[in-house]
Amino acid sequence: VGAMVQEVYATSPTIREACARGIFGHAATLESDIEAARIKYGVAGNWTAESLARHTQTVLQGAFVMAKAGNDPALARESLDHLDQYIRLL
Repeated sequence: VGAMVQEVYATSPTIREACARGIFGHAATLESDIEAARIKYGVAGNWTAESLARHTQTVLQGAFVMAKAGNDPALARESLDHLDQYIRLL
C-alpha cells in the first residue's frame, strides 16, 4: 500500500484515499495496545498512542522500501530493530 500511494497520490485521489485507509487503519489497530502499555508501565512523555502508532507504520513502510531498493530483507529487519529500541527507550 505504501509503494502504491507513492506512485499515485497526486494523480488518483481514489487510490490515495484507499491506501490511506489501509495505512492509517492498520496504525489505529495498535493504539489501544500502546496506550495500555503506556498506562501499565507508567510511561510519560510528550507523545500519544496515536502518534506512536503512526510512527510505527511510517517505519514499517520505509523499511519495506529500503529492503526492496537494496534487494535485502535484512534492511527491513534492521529498521524494525531500531524501532524496537526506540519504543523501549520511551
